[in-house]
Amino acid sequence: MNMVPYFQSISNELSSLQQRVRHLMDDPHWVTDGEWKESVLRNILRRYLPETIKVGRGFIYTKNQCSTQIDVLLYDSSYPIIFKDGDLVFVTPDAVRGIIEVKSKINTQDLSRVFSKLASNAEIVNRNILSDKRPCFTGLFSFENNNVREAALLKTLNDVCAGNINKVITHICLGTCTFVRFWTNSPERQKNIWHSYALEKLAPAYFITNVLESVSPSSINTNSSIWFPLENKEINRSGTKELKVNGN
Repeated sequence: MNMVPYFQSISNELSSLQQRVRHLMDDPHWVTDGEWKESVLRNILRRYLPETIKVGRGFIYTKNQCSTQIDVLLYDSSYPIIFKDGDLVFVTPDAVRGIIEVKSKINTQDLSRVFSKLASNAEIVNRNILSDKRPCFTGLFSFENNNVREAALLKTLNDVCAGNINKVITHICLGTCTFVRFWTNSPERQKNIWHSYALEKLAPAYFITNVLESVSPSSINTNSSIWFPLENKEINRSGTKELKVNGN
């Protein structure tokens, strides 16, 4: 079975849905438009995630601090919840299974600010629960790529982390074609390295599939030919950047 057209249709659907609310407004209200895009991604993820993983928005709470607001917060429903009202939740770090920042579009000038926020929230989770040196799924999903080059993207990722694996941003989707993944152990057996990929109309699908792999690795990898439509996406690799972990 050729799964490529199916996964490309996810990109087409996201591209269509992102404009839906904007078409209804004579003078676009950008806060409403942004909230709609966050809702679109949350609803798409709900279709595929197991029932044990819930999708909301909200905050990670510890005895010492509270995170900034997280656009898409994935959490394990078997854990207690500090507060819940609709999609809004406050959860403890051990319940978190993923955090995602959503943008309508992003340019190079935005990267450091957006990555710094993500990295700070990732650190709250990872310093409490990081096991086997595999950080929590921490992603940026941008519906459009405003001419961000892979070299600048990878450099900013590395600069923001500053050698701290607790602050690693693990996955990025920019538009329909640019996808980035952080490997703790790459296909070439390299440790702690980002790979960027040029995936024509497949970047959103690969981002979503990697969310699924992060919470259900056994099932996704057992059925990898279904969930990863390209036989070898490494041939589409467009760049790499190694994280030099502090102390190693």
